[in-house]
Amino acid sequence: MAVAVHLRPNHFDFGLRLGDGGPVEVYPGECVEENPRYTMTTQARAVVAAWLAKRGGYPGALVPGPGYLPGAGGYDDQEAKLLEGIEYCEASAARFLAYVKTLEKEGGVAE
Repeated sequence: MAVAVHLRPNHFDFGLRLGDGGPVEVYPGECVEENPRYTMTTQARAVVAAWLAKRGGYPGALVPGPGYLPGAGGYDDQEAKLLEGIEYCEASAARFLAYVKTLEKEGGVAE
């Protein structure tokens, strides 16, 4: 969810709850009652920051490039959990962007 919030912050432009307070689908197959923009954990934000750094070295980079990793050494020297998190972020980004593209075709979300 943290990846989705970063990639499309406008998709989450509502308060802590929607006006009617009911659940809303904000990610493929995932409905929430509270806006993840306000409820995501510090750890989730940290993993997304590491993923972004690896992708291109600066926040918002969507084109893979010569990024960096937070730990000393190369890819194989990083903590396994961090690498799993980075791989999960890549998969989540692809899944979310495909979902948004489908919604856009159906007229359900603005770019």
